[in-house]
Amino acid sequence: RIANRRLGQLMLAFGRYDEARRFLEAAHRVQTDGRGERLLLGEIRAGDGDIASAAEVWRDLPDLWQALTHRVNWYIYFAKDDVRAERLRLAGSMAGE
Repeated sequence: RIANRRLGQLMLAFGRYDEARRFLEAAHRVQTDGRGERLLLGEIRAGDGDIASAAEVWRDLPDLWQALTHRVNWYIYFAKDDVRAERLRLAGSMAGE
């Protein structure tokens, strides 16, 4: 679980989203209630345009918006990907934050 989550994080950082999703889906299958797994899986799903699925994974996560703010800013300022940033915002809103 931890190896898959961390590999998923690395793939996200390098913009290798298909690989990231495979690792993060695997991590989530093992630890469905893990905060890190849920945050990252929701991020990759939202970024890929699967907004409703991301919102469902994030539902009831405490302090979701605090974590999302950091990631949204990362996509805007470092990845230069406003589309992914907006998808994260939308999924976060749908999740209830």
